[in-house]
Amino acid sequence: MDTLLSFKVFLAVAGDGSFAAAADRLELSRAVVSKHIKYLEEHIGTRLLERTTRRVALTELGRAFYERAQRALGELDEAMLEAGQSTVVPRGKIRITSALSFGLRHLAHAISEFLGRYPEVSIELELSDHFIDIGEEGFDLAIRIGALEQSSLIARKLATTRRVVCGSPAYLKQRGAPKTPPQLREHNCLTYSYNPQPKIWAFKRGGQEETVQVNGCVQVNSGDLLQQLALDGHGIVLLPTFLVGADLEAGRLVHVLADYDAGELGIYAVYTNRKFMPAKVRSFLEFLVERFGDNAYWDEWSLRMKSPAISSPRGSKKHVSRFGSVK
Repeated sequence: MDTLLSFKVFLAVAGDGSFAAAADRLELSRAVVSKHIKYLEEHIGTRLLERTTRRVALTELGRAFYERAQRALGELDEAMLEAGQSTVVPRGKIRITSALSFGLRHLAHAISEFLGRYPEVSIELELSDHFIDIGEEGFDLAIRIGALEQSSLIARKLATTRRVVCGSPAYLKQRGAPKTPPQLREHNCLTYSYNPQPKIWAFKRGGQEETVQVNGCVQVNSGDLLQQLALDGHGIVLLPTFLVGADLEAGRLVHVLADYDAGELGIYAVYTNRKFMPAKVRSFLEFLVERFGDNAYWDEWSLRMKSPAISSPRGSKKHVSRFGSVK
């Protein structure tokens, strides 16, 4: 007898509390339903159901078995769904929301590559630094950066990004590079207003934490604008490397206080339900994990700076940036 079908018959009888109702739902005869229950009880070696003329009830052992069998078959259904989706060609619209700067600089290139692989997919993308309730607004995925609030949503980490202090060569030539965090007080530090404490910059070194209160002529809610002001030589910024990695790689900005750790941020894909995720969304999620990863390309500049073979002007291989075109 089909053991898997016997499990399903048992769950149906226990859930409906009736052989007849389970038989109707499964489109089986009542006699066949009874044979499956008898087979399962004999196979396990215990009575699972108490039968009377009026009702069917679970025994104590039957109730415990019912709960575990329900979970097991649910996981099996999910595994079969995932396996089946691996052969399905992704198609249809994916609705995504992302932080503005990350969307422009990195998600745009990722979407372009993904659409090249799967031409039957279309993308609806909303870029915003404001919180969006993806369940209420009907989005499939949200790309979020930094600490996540507790919620019923599922989050999958795509990558990390370092936070670094940097300034332009011209600014540092004129004002000098700070050697310790307290020396930042002598500099024009441009700050990001969406940080919880924009003017308090925190560092770690050798297990010790250190904070410094900074001041500057600009505080703004745009990392892109801070980056441009730093490039123009107006001051020092504390920004994630997904924003300034290409500038650090090209020498347009210089990393200062390199001996101090300014922390890092997680980059996550957030979604509502993993169990019945459509093939198009699952494919895009796996693509993002593959493309970014833990050692994201926006931090490769720091590895090349430490490598004599790459930093040497002679005999070094030309590096092709994955940032896309950057002015």
